[in-house]
Amino acid sequence: MKDPGKKPFIIAAVCCGLMSAYMGLPINAAGVFVTPVSDDLGLLRGTFSFHLTLLNLVNGFSALAVPFIFRHFKMKTVYWVSFAVTIAATLAMSRASAIPVFYLLSVVRGFFGCLTCMMPVNMTLHNWFAKDLGKVSSIVFAFTGVSGVVGTQVLSHVIEAYGWRTGYVVLAVMIAVCALPALLYPFRMSPAEQGMLPYGRHEGDGAAAEEDTPEPGVLRSGRFVTLMIIAFFMCFCTGLAQHFPGYAGTLGLTAAGAVMLSIAMGANVGSKFLAGILSDKLGAKKTVLILSAGTFAGITVLMLAASPAALYAGTIFYGCCYAIGAVMLSLLAVSFFRHADYDRVYMFANVVANTGTATALTAVGYIYDFTRSYRPAMALCLVFIAISMVSLITVKKAR
Repeated sequence: MKDPGKKPFIIAAVCCGLMSAYMGLPINAAGVFVTPVSDDLGLLRGTFSFHLTLLNLVNGFSALAVPFIFRHFKMKTVYWVSFAVTIAATLAMSRASAIPVFYLLSVVRGFFGCLTCMMPVNMTLHNWFAKDLGKVSSIVFAFTGVSGVVGTQVLSHVIEAYGWRTGYVVLAVMIAVCALPALLYPFRMSPAEQGMLPYGRHEGDGAAAEEDTPEPGVLRSGRFVTLMIIAFFMCFCTGLAQHFPGYAGTLGLTAAGAVMLSIAMGANVGSKFLAGILSDKLGAKKTVLILSAGTFAGITVLMLAASPAALYAGTIFYGCCYAIGAVMLSLLAVSFFRHADYDRVYMFANVVANTGTATALTAVGYIYDFTRSYRPAMALCLVFIAISMVSLITVKKAR
């Protein structure tokens, strides 16, 4: 086995593109389409938002099939097929007029996006980095926010000037640009497949015997239940941001809506870097509690806001929730469970997290449709955050 040199960091860079192409742009910037498409086609916002729910649900549950697919097909083959289908489905959305078509295309995008996003990227980073995994992961997943900021601004201007149908065409082009580096750069999911060692590991190193032995009953432990609670409830909160343009509109501050989305994506990036720093100093558990408290404070400010400045301030703190789903679930799993249990525990956490986000995207829309207010949905998020924090505080950590 030879030293990998700079290759792990180049792989991390192309993974940034994958996270941007299959999560940052199609999900984090998707909120700019909800209002114009719903209004143009005469749909309830909750009805149209359900296509994002389907995308996230399929994306999450498809993670269960990822290990099987990558055992039977070459990684680059899977990536190329996923790329082609995702681009085609996104372009097809620019021509869609019936809601069943949006739903079908979202199912397709959700499945094939899953084959190139969270699970594969996590597996790749976990294999290539034996050292600094937390820092590298926080940077890679921060790009879901970077691309969300850029995508929100670009797509908002395109939709305003040329309409939402052109917006989907531009979205497809942006996805292609972000994904192509990972398709063209030669690498495998595991360094062993290329005769290399992971970064930070040297010939002769070995893992502790206990870490390589699965823990009996791990899926029935209080730690596992707590991780699932946090995964669902805190990721539910991330779905709120896609309705910020609508919320700002109900306050008579329509222009602030797109800015709020951009700020949320900026906070998405910043919170992930902050999570990496705090987790190194304080540990995963305390870091999640701090980020949860920040999210709670942010949503509270948003509920009480009556000016653009207050909305922007609340959005900054609200953005802490992104780091929990993208970075801290993985680090909590590392903290709570043995190395041998990580893959299967995180697989379930990923499914539950996507389910939480997916549920919120539609639930928040329908709560507004039936109450004519977004505040009840925000109050529900506050309850979920409180439950998550109490669960984490009371759980017994044992490894």
